[in-house]
Amino acid sequence: MALARAHPCFGWLFLSGNEYRFCFNKLIAMRDEQMQKGTYTSGFPEGYQDWAYEHLKDLAKNPQYKKRIEEHLAQLEIQISNRRKELNQTYLAEELAKMETRKELIESVL
Repeated sequence: MALARAHPCFGWLFLSGNEYRFCFNKLIAMRDEQMQKGTYTSGFPEGYQDWAYEHLKDLAKNPQYKKRIEEHLAQLEIQISNRRKELNQTYLAEELAKMETRKELIESVL
């Protein structure tokens, strides 16, 4: 995909021109509909993120997008694992363990 563009909702997923146009047109249509109702808010129009997740299921049927989604999930898994390791290396893990022990002690009294 030489002219891929980032998905309006999922910046990590790059779409072909036609797919991007479809998603962006949906975004604009939902925004315009919301504005006609008199709602002027920043960010995505109400319901767009839900629609985008549903549309992501359709995109996942395409092998090219499925591969990108799987790669992103693998990267997220690595980030989550790293964050857990970082958390376990801080005093917060120790404090949590102390609090849980104290809670168990107090519960044993009841």
